[in-house]
Amino acid sequence: MKSLLKHPLFITFVIYVSYILIVFPFGQFAVNDDWVFKLQVMAFNKGIWGIHASIDPSFILHALLGVLWAKVFGVTFVSLRILIMVQSFLVLFGVYKIFLLYKKYNPTILFFLLLVLANPLFLVSSFTFMTEISFLLFTIWSIYFILRYQQSGSLWDVLFAGLLTGGSILIRQSGVVLFIAFALTKKFKKSTFLYLLLIVGFIAVWILWPRFDVSGQMENGLLDTFSKVVRSEQLIGRLKLFLFSFSYIGFFILPFSLTRKKRALPFFIAVPLAIYIFSIDIFATGNIFYLEGLYIKTVYSVNFSLFDNLITKFFVAYLNSYSLIVFVLWLGKNINKLTFEKFLLLSFLGHVSIIFLGNDFYERYLFVATILLIVIIGIATDKVKFSKVAIVGFVILFTITGILQKDYYSQTKLRWSQATKIHKLTNLTNQIYVDGTYRKYARALKMNDFTGVRSAKAGGHEYMCFVQKYTLDTNSKILKITQGADEFFKQYIKNPRVFGSRKPQGFPKVKNNLDKLIFNDEYFSPLYNLVGKQAFVGSWCNE
Repeated sequence: MKSLLKHPLFITFVIYVSYILIVFPFGQFAVNDDWVFKLQVMAFNKGIWGIHASIDPSFILHALLGVLWAKVFGVTFVSLRILIMVQSFLVLFGVYKIFLLYKKYNPTILFFLLLVLANPLFLVSSFTFMTEISFLLFTIWSIYFILRYQQSGSLWDVLFAGLLTGGSILIRQSGVVLFIAFALTKKFKKSTFLYLLLIVGFIAVWILWPRFDVSGQMENGLLDTFSKVVRSEQLIGRLKLFLFSFSYIGFFILPFSLTRKKRALPFFIAVPLAIYIFSIDIFATGNIFYLEGLYIKTVYSVNFSLFDNLITKFFVAYLNSYSLIVFVLWLGKNINKLTFEKFLLLSFLGHVSIIFLGNDFYERYLFVATILLIVIIGIATDKVKFSKVAIVGFVILFTITGILQKDYYSQTKLRWSQATKIHKLTNLTNQIYVDGTYRKYARALKMNDFTGVRSAKAGGHEYMCFVQKYTLDTNSKILKITQGADEFFKQYIKNPRVFGSRKPQGFPKVKNNLDKLIFNDEYFSPLYNLVGKQAFVGSWCNE
């Protein structure tokens, strides 16, 4: 029993379960693009096998796993979230198995398992039916069997690696990165031919699987992918966003950087870099993660909160800057340890390079590369101590992500719930504005469209009812002190807005319509309550 309590995997799972009990999003609402992914599962259940017109990833296996899960647990947002949560446990188990191959000490394994778990993109992706976790699952286990094959030479390891790599390709096309890394680092043998044969078979499935486009025509996966390759004139902008992404590295590996020897130089050099990171609002390439809130880019407006203030933002910017500088110094001393495993290094570089293909660039596209970087650092590190400052680093990561998730899930659940109530009162669907995700999902269900063809061709709708979150100040002393401090610093420093934020134009504001509210629910939000504000979701309809 004592050995179990000290086992790194057991400790990691206990911490993860504790986190889940606090923040898991119960409630029937979509998160990001999982509205269409749920529709695809429903489509497969109905015998509609073409991939929805708005889905970019290959997605086939992700949907099939959802179908199998739904046979037992049903097709609901909560059910599909639990499926992804189960997969995230298996990801952690796969990372653990990789570290065992390199005979790492238990404290070192535990440290890097927690570093994977504490990654904000891992925690946020674990509670939505997006492809990040399922793709990472097949990638991590494929890597494990390839690395084990290097030690065992077993044909079975190659077989499992080929099946898992092929599975990753049927979730996201970028799964071919592992195949390329394998081909570049392994001598041609019968086992290599088996791996190649399996991958060709899975690629054929992806190419031949039918997909809808908005015109109603069918197309194949390969043509659809190459039609969306980034154009040369976009490369400069893409490179700029990529450089912005380095600020994430410092934040994501903060506990590791805090274990390094403390020297004066990084403390001072970090200041000018922190000023720059602060000026671009720290997480400039986000789609998921911002200090101001999750998924907030298209609806952002300045609203003083626990994290949307000058003191917190500069503190986080400085931590990012210091961590990044320490990591660069560590990298210079340990570059030989990082390059000894060429397959892993090529896999990492391949998943970084893949962002220059495709029609968008978001921080979540670097998710797999980030996890692989943590694995590579863990393999290159012999021992790491759980110092007090490292524990503080873990607490910072879990706390910031947990508070942002708690607020987002609470207010999103209320917004969708109020929209459902308005629908029952008014029989309106398309005329209720909650957010872009709700509009797309409601329209698809209203039109019984599981292909993306009919709803894409449908015209716009004039909104009659609106559901929004809002906050109110209180007479709290905490609010007066914290807001007063923020206002003082604003005399000298401007609070940066979310980089590239674009607030919808022409929508009425809830605070101008408080006297018209049909539903008005207060919710618990550490993001606002801890600075003395109240958080609400309200809805109203125009006559």
